[in-house]
Amino acid sequence: MTVVNETKRGKQRGRLSTDLERQMFTLLLAESSRGTITDLDLHPAPLSLAYKCTYTPDATCICGGRREYWEAKDYWVKKRDDGGWIKLKVAAQMFQDADFFLYERTKNRGIKIKMIPVLQTLEGV
Repeated sequence: MTVVNETKRGKQRGRLSTDLERQMFTLLLAESSRGTITDLDLHPAPLSLAYKCTYTPDATCICGGRREYWEAKDYWVKKRDDGGWIKLKVAAQMFQDADFFLYERTKNRGIKIKMIPVLQTLEGV
């Protein structure tokens, strides 16, 4: 198991910024110690979505031989931050060889983990 803690995002990601991210990282580290996650990077490199447009997930890991990207969002931030939410959905469509998960604090302060679905395309119709 490899855990990478080096900052690749620059000054803004030198530390864990929110309690919600800390909770998500604790969950991922626990899964990593159990052996279900083989490679965990808490500060992954950005994914290129378009020219001068990138999306940087909060964490990435390898689970069962498949790459997973994790994002932590608070309920109110998700409502206000349309750009970040749209980038997450676009990244899930562009990088279909990986799974994208949202670790979300709900309106009633509970925690919900959901997988971002990949939309089916209508090619050839």
